[in-house]
Amino acid sequence: MTSFIFTQIIDPLTKGMRALVLNQCGTDQRIIDLGCGPGTLAIEMAENNHVLGLDLSKEVIDFAIKKAKNLGLEEKTTFLCENIDNIDQFGENEFDILVMSLFLHQFTQKEQLKIFSDASRIAKKLIIADYSIPVPGGFTGLAIRMAEFLAGGEHHKNFKSNSKQGGCLTIANQLHLNLLHTETTFSGAFSVWVFE
Repeated sequence: MTSFIFTQIIDPLTKGMRALVLNQCGTDQRIIDLGCGPGTLAIEMAENNHVLGLDLSKEVIDFAIKKAKNLGLEEKTTFLCENIDNIDQFGENEFDILVMSLFLHQFTQKEQLKIFSDASRIAKKLIIADYSIPVPGGFTGLAIRMAEFLAGGEHHKNFKSNSKQGGCLTIANQLHLNLLHTETTFSGAFSVWVFE
């Protein structure tokens, strides 16, 4: 069911955001995608790069493995069911790029600080794609707020807190990361930030 929600609802809505991420990836890069979901973005990046996708859901990881195999990209992709707490296992600058797409907003500021700290250690460049902060008004903002409300519990609570506290830019500033590029898409709903 989770894979269906991603592929039939989320993927079509985030096509423009994924295109912005792809524009920042280049070719022949070693990329790690945290919270890769069913692998849509990871597989798109793997057309020109080598990608490791991590997600906590076995269902979406199994879906991503099958999808990569069907597209003949199993040699350029690896998908693992892993907790992001385990990314500290990777060496310094082991990856050229670390990508997080619609992922960070579900964590507390303290958790985001650890994720960003580990991410900036294991990758030379960070690409964050998430909801724009502040969340836009109108129908787009209402749809985002409704989706996050339906996610419920801690996820929704952390989304609201993240929005109030300035999102990933606040964390990146605390770690003195250099913001290289920012772009928005889908009527300002989504932003892509590139840091080093």
